[in-house]
Amino acid sequence: MHCPDVAAFAFVGVTDDVTAQVAAEAEARRLRAKQDAIQRVAEFVAGRPELTAVASFVSREVAQLFDATDSAVVRFDGGGLGSVIGSCSRSSAAAMAVGTSIDLGRGDALSLVHDTDEPARFEPTAAVPGSTSQVAVPVHVIGHVWGALVIAAQPGSIAATAEVRLARFAELVVLAIAETMAREALEHRIAQQRAVNDLCTHALGGCGVEALFGLATRQLAEMLDVEATSIVELLEPGEAVVRAVGGAVATVPRGSRYTVAPDTMVGIALAGGGS
Repeated sequence: MHCPDVAAFAFVGVTDDVTAQVAAEAEARRLRAKQDAIQRVAEFVAGRPELTAVASFVSREVAQLFDATDSAVVRFDGGGLGSVIGSCSRSSAAAMAVGTSIDLGRGDALSLVHDTDEPARFEPTAAVPGSTSQVAVPVHVIGHVWGALVIAAQPGSIAATAEVRLARFAELVVLAIAETMAREALEHRIAQQRAVNDLCTHALGGCGVEALFGLATRQLAEMLDVEATSIVELLEPGEAVVRAVGGAVATVPRGSRYTVAPDTMVGIALAGGGS
């Protein structure tokens, strides 16, 4: 009769226990690193910095947390293109440098987020030199996808839970975007009120109508950041005259008379008495 080596079984049991403990400790460290990174980003966002600064800060944090070669916050601009507004590159390629225009039709993780409005993962199908694994999550603003937060790393190296973990950082980017939008709306409102006050001051000071019209069009062009504005007076049905123009590009000189087609923007506004 052969007796099993009890010492060998004991050794295996101890090894299993140690392996489980090491894995548990590694998971605890990972969770602690994630929480620390989220806390740092939250504190940075609370300081109300510019959106580009938040995007760069978030990119650095997620690159370090996920050991990514590249990370970026990308805004979707329409027309199948995106713009990198913040990034961190730990590779020599620096494929997602700030200001880079991104083609969103390449079939990678960013393209998938753009097309599906859902978190996406991309794994290269072949060992192509320089190819990377990617994970991207959408950044939602007012119910619409504004852009995405993306990381890239060595093929097969991004953890299976990356999408969920990355989404927490995307939420903080949303807070920064909301803060930026609120600040811009307030600044725009202040500029509007300043322009109205300026016009009132000139009117009360005896400024003529033509001069007031000219001031109004110039202020409007500056406030809206457009190339041209104009004030058009309806003379009779279908006929109008340009009373004032503003902006860097005056498409129609002041005093010009022309026929207004009813299906144009000016024609519709003049006919309806609105804008």
